Amino acid sequence: MKTISTLLRFTIAVNLLTIAVQAQPLVTYPNGGETLTVGSSVNITWSGTALNTVVGIDYTIDNWANTIWLNTSYQNPAANSYTWVVPNTPGTQCKVGVFNTSFDGDISDNTFSIIPATGNINEGKTGFSPISVFPNPSKGVMSVINPFHAPLNLSVYDILGKMQNVVFQNDGKGTYTLAQGMLQSGTYILVIKDESDGKFMRRKFQVE
Repeated sequence: MKTISTLLRFTIAVNLLTIAVQAQPLVTYPNGGETLTVGSSVNITWSGTALNTVVGIDYTIDNWANTIWLNTSYQNPAANSYTWVVPNTPGTQCKVGVFNTSFDGDISDNTFSIIPATGNINEGKTGFSPISVFPNPSKGVMSVINPFHAPLNLSVYDILGKMQNVVFQNDGKGTYTLAQGMLQSGTYILVIKDESDGKFMRRKFQVE
């Protein structure tokens, strides 16, 4: 009888452990490399929890130096998804976290970016900015020229929002050049940050 009772307790313990593991959220979006625009509506998604499970959701823009809670007790009645209107907190070291009531959970595997909806220029109205990007379309060699010589931070994303691993060569006189062969043919978004005033701008460009 003691053996059966011990076996029963062990079986229950194993089943409870399985349930606990299944109830631990696993972040699936945004999970790293995405670019989210301030004001846009996106779905934070995760797996591993049953419907109606209470979870807490938070995010960071500086890789957890600071934490911002979105909802401390969100109940997911229809899907493991939380609709998030991206706040006006631009950053390139952003992550989200989803946790159950036991504080078991998950965070984004890698950082993603939040960029302003508009910067100091409007895409398509290039006359509003002294910064030029050419040629567009290009064969893979592209230059960004800033006649004011203010330092620029340049990032390239594909149309799915994934950051590309590219390097711009700076001549120290306001010209930044992207070497040929670093990007495959396709459409990309160039995000330009003016380090002197912190303003952002976006330009769409094509590589043939």
